[in-house]
This record gives sequence, structure tokens and C-alpha cells, in this order.
Amino acid sequence: MSVPVPIDELLDAVQKYDAVPLVLTVDEDGRARAAAVRIEWLDHDEESARTAVLHCGHRTTANAQSRPLVSLLWPAPAGERFALLVDGRVIGVELDPPPADPAKSRTPGGRVTLQLESAILHVMQRH
Repeated sequence: MSVPVPIDELLDAVQKYDAVPLVLTVDEDGRARAAAVRIEWLDHDEESARTAVLHCGHRTTANAQSRPLVSLLWPAPAGERFALLVDGRVIGVELDPPPADPAKSRTPGGRVTLQLESAILHVMQRH
């Protein structure tokens, strides 16, 4: 069962989740990849957000750049029934600068800007 969430009510819905959101992308071989992200909300007021910037690692950034349809997932909180799923389209990618000393640093990631398109609360089945 799914319950639509209007995009202009998304910020209110997100406030109910204390988990780190996951971005869902697809690798070159078609496998799904989930990665924890930090989100900045853009063009928002107190009740709505239509654009978000995700701070991602290098593989997630590359996936989003190559395959621009992505989703965000907030898992259902303990004891709750609904996970929050948000679909979006990549509208911009900014790569982090390369590290000054590549031997001491991981591969840089980047920032992925999403246009948020739809959201649902999805009931998690209990078995």
C-alpha cells in the first residue's frame, strides 16, 4: 500500500524520520546501489522543497551523472509502518576537486542536484 505525498508537503514528511536517507542509483551493470547521503534542501520555504543537493561518494556521483533517474529512501522508523520514497531527476552534478595528496585521500565524491518529482509513504509489510 502506498500513500502519495505532495512535493509541497515533503519537508513536513521528512521531519518524521530520524534515519539517514539513502539515495538509490544504478551501476553500469544494472545493479541497484544504495548509499547514505547528506541532503541540502534548495528553493524551499517552511512547507515545501522541490530541489535537493545530495553530498555523495564517487560511485554514487558517477551513477547519478550517467543514469539521472534516482530515488531517495527514508526507512520506516522502529515500530512505524511507513518508509518514505522520493523519486527525482538529476539536473546537475558537481565533482569535488581532486585531493592535494592522492596517496592520503579517498576518491573524491561530489554534489548531485535533484529535481524532486514524486513521493510516497510505502507501508512495510510485517511478517
